[in-house]
Amino acid sequence: MWALLSALAVAGAPRVVLCEGPLRPGVEAPVQLSVDPSRGLSVEGGVLTALHPSAPGIWEARLTPGTEDREVRLTLGGEVERLPVELWPASGMEVPGRVVVSAEEGRAQILVKGQDLPAPADLQVSLAEGAVRAVREVEGGLVVEVDLGVSSQARSVAFGLRDARRDESAVWGGLQVRAKLSLSYQTEPGTTLTLMVGSREYGPFHADSNGIVSGWILQYPGEVQAHAVFTDPLGNFTKAVLPLSYPGSGSLSVVVSGFRGEGLAPPVAFLSAVHASGAPWTGKPPECQGVFGPLPIVSLGRVGEWAVPIPQREPLGATRVVCHIGEASRAEFKVPGPEKRPQRLSLRVWPDEVSADFPVAEVSLRLDDGRGDPLPLSGVQVQAELGQVILREGRGEYRGDGLVASGLDEDTLRASAILPLGAGPLSRLALTHRAGAREGTVDVFVRALDVQGLPLSGEDVVISSGTDAVVATTDSRGWASALLQPEAWGEVALVAARTPYVAAQRLINLSQGGEGGPPRADLEDVVTVALQRGRVASIELDAPSVLVTGSRSVATLRVRLLDRAGSVIRDLPPVVSADRGELGDPRPLDDGSWALLFYPPAAEEGEEVLLTASSQGRTVTTRVQLLLPRVQRSAGLVIGAMSNLGSVQAPMLSADVDLRTPMVAESVMLRLGLGWYQQSDQVPTDYGQARVQASWFPLSLGLALRQEPSEWSRWVGVSAVVTTASERVWYDGDLVASGVSVLPVGFAAYGGVGWRSPGGELVFEARATSQTSSGGEAGYLGAVGGVAGLVGYRIPW
Repeated sequence: MWALLSALAVAGAPRVVLCEGPLRPGVEAPVQLSVDPSRGLSVEGGVLTALHPSAPGIWEARLTPGTEDREVRLTLGGEVERLPVELWPASGMEVPGRVVVSAEEGRAQILVKGQDLPAPADLQVSLAEGAVRAVREVEGGLVVEVDLGVSSQARSVAFGLRDARRDESAVWGGLQVRAKLSLSYQTEPGTTLTLMVGSREYGPFHADSNGIVSGWILQYPGEVQAHAVFTDPLGNFTKAVLPLSYPGSGSLSVVVSGFRGEGLAPPVAFLSAVHASGAPWTGKPPECQGVFGPLPIVSLGRVGEWAVPIPQREPLGATRVVCHIGEASRAEFKVPGPEKRPQRLSLRVWPDEVSADFPVAEVSLRLDDGRGDPLPLSGVQVQAELGQVILREGRGEYRGDGLVASGLDEDTLRASAILPLGAGPLSRLALTHRAGAREGTVDVFVRALDVQGLPLSGEDVVISSGTDAVVATTDSRGWASALLQPEAWGEVALVAARTPYVAAQRLINLSQGGEGGPPRADLEDVVTVALQRGRVASIELDAPSVLVTGSRSVATLRVRLLDRAGSVIRDLPPVVSADRGELGDPRPLDDGSWALLFYPPAAEEGEEVLLTASSQGRTVTTRVQLLLPRVQRSAGLVIGAMSNLGSVQAPMLSADVDLRTPMVAESVMLRLGLGWYQQSDQVPTDYGQARVQASWFPLSLGLALRQEPSEWSRWVGVSAVVTTASERVWYDGDLVASGVSVLPVGFAAYGGVGWRSPGGELVFEARATSQTSSGGEAGYLGAVGGVAGLVGYRIPW
């Protein structure tokens, strides 16, 4: 892949850049794009996530190839980029395919040969069972000493070794544990015993004078039976089959590459399985389960070898994975998190505001690893810009005398930590840059990191861009730098860094300043401490949350000033203001608080008033909701139409007086009303047309439930109604009959809404009246009530 990108660099800007080496099946990798993905982007053979612009003309993403795919095809703007997906190459180390181990001794030595072997500390060793005693250098290679423990069982134990410096799979072998089995039989004196296991023959063994014959065999892994031949002194023989113990269905060995942690390369578990005989596994591939669910299995193209990519998902840190193969074989292993790698630095200051007369606060400091466990604070510094910080074992105090003398109102405390140097081997190169001192140049910074993300010093790194290359050595913090004049395609250039085993590259935008050089600290936490120069530490302002306005409305406000000990300050009056309304002068109370009167504004609609109390730079505010005063008395006139859906269809006029009285509930009003409506009809008679006219004057008295939550009010009520009826009859223009009568008592129900306006209230009301007329000498007979819709205006006073 690196050769492909070099060819692209000659022809033009690379469209896709693999930032940290070739793509591996199922392993998430960072990539960069130099083509705007909004022009059309599709992916085949993988999943592209976390796509975002990082600089003009540069987009970053995470690309995860499929476990079965060997190519990812990115379609960008109608053109296809083919990115090969490569399996992990086989290890260059050589180990014996079979190492014989005596079950009685349980110890063995594995000789590792090859070119450019790793140091003993960089060799990963995994055993399906047992423990590694030591890894040491010898002439011609490395020797791995293992201890399986004393046992009487023949079995095969798979082992794996991996060069931790390289992005490659493990090399596998097997320990053939041979067990010596002793056998004893009762037979005739002089009988001989011969034992056979496979093609091997043991004996003859001779019986003693008591007829006891004893023999032994060596059982190899996978052997399940032996044959015995008994021959007596006359030459007669007898054969027997001897079953041997069976160790199981197979053996599974695991080598884990990498750690699970933020900013680290996703780890990979390499697996190898063998049958009980030690032959490579030819059955079904293993099944693995982690806390994330089932894990993908990638075949490495060699019998009995697989890779299991471990996703970098939450929760980060160490996690366990269980793999099964066959019916009984199981391997449980831990994918580790970074051991003792600092990841969080926490600085706490209490209180975060100090007074000028005693500018002291408590300070605590904590350094945690990825699992949240505390780490030693060696190498961690805490400094204040103006004051002084005194710490001992993570606890101490801040003294702000310098802050008080400066005349400023706050100080900044900064805790910083430098990552400790790692133990290797080199696993990753991190790239950053900034604009160089000369036009057209760029400072490229490279940090060498081990597999746990800790920096490495003394590493030689080749830093390049095109044909411009510089060899630099990492310093005590793992950083190396070079000033380059990159070959650019417009504003975009490609920079790279490499060592014999690790490489990295990035697209950069030359018009941008870049991320900058190495940070002054790897971990940092900043806290601000404020200064309060007066005695007042807090202010309490008590005010009603709701206040009804009006000419006689008034509210009492109470203010308390407290010092840092919580005591009341009695000799310092507060300053209180309101954005509307009027305030009286504060007066002291016996408990040390201050009281003052607030006269709200004579507003016609509901509003809010902001009240503020302050002293010595301290300020507290509260809001008071103003409600319109309740209507105590009102008189109004309404007009509308009334109908009983029968003989009466008439306009209606009503004058009403509402009174709020303490004799009933506060929300109930007494209503007195006088209305008028009339009806005129033509009635045919034997002598011609007669015109009949009736006028009704309902007098009502009742109660109404009234609510006034805002400028809109609403009410419902019931009333008793006494109606006076005036009836007249005309015939041929002459008044022939008239009369006045009082109808029986009826009832009315009404409801309405009103909108408060300056000087009055606009009314919308509906009424329903139950009223019956018995008629008269010449009048209506039957229902004269009905329903009415009315609109009018009411004047309060």
